[in-house]
Amino acid sequence: MDNFQLSLIVPCYNEGPHLEKNLNRLKQVLDTAVYKYEIIIIDDASKDNTVEIADNFIAANNSADNIIFIKHQQNCGRGKTVCEGIMAAQGEIAGFVDIDFSTSPWYIPALAAEIKNGSDIVIGQRIYKLRFKVLHRWILSKGYKFLVKLFLGLDLGDTESGCKFFNRERIIPVLSQVKDERWFWDTEIIARAYLAGLKITQLPTVFIRESLYTTVKIFSDSGRHFINLLKLKKELKPALKK
Repeated sequence: MDNFQLSLIVPCYNEGPHLEKNLNRLKQVLDTAVYKYEIIIIDDASKDNTVEIADNFIAANNSADNIIFIKHQQNCGRGKTVCEGIMAAQGEIAGFVDIDFSTSPWYIPALAAEIKNGSDIVIGQRIYKLRFKVLHRWILSKGYKFLVKLFLGLDLGDTESGCKFFNRERIIPVLSQVKDERWFWDTEIIARAYLAGLKITQLPTVFIRESLYTTVKIFSDSGRHFINLLKLKKELKPALKK
């Protein structure tokens, strides 16, 4: 087994518009880092040319043994995809980034260093450059953080950030407790990790939306988040009272 220090998980679903450029950007960043790394690309049954682009990326890198490609036959959800990547990872540090790079990959070394310095989880906290096309996201982010604190009584930070890094050994016991397999996974993993006593820190990162393209369905997903918050509050009620 290779002694990887960093496993970088790239969950993909219909990422064709930016995947080729950003996989190359990602490799460029990781090649300059001090950590021995692996990239785990997981396609969650994309309907566009995501698989073809990922295959071409691997071929262009001479089928490198530190690039793994997992393909789903059915769509499983972002949460389950990331969870699968963490379980497959060989690195001491396992992290994931949204491949649209709204959070720049150049933050990766600093995020990994936070884990090396003793954090169990580090969240890439989104700092918005307020422009019209991201104003709704800023509002939703602030509103959701308020709801999490209101329902759970916990200040968990930017739970919905698409950039998180974990001490793999410490997070694995928590993974088995998480029930949601889609977007609410992010909130649930942070809440359960907090209650398990894991050390969670945030690293401010500038959030830049280069494109309006997204696989998130803002209104329907927001409704599901609200319902899932109520369910999680009910389940965690005994622990939240302590």
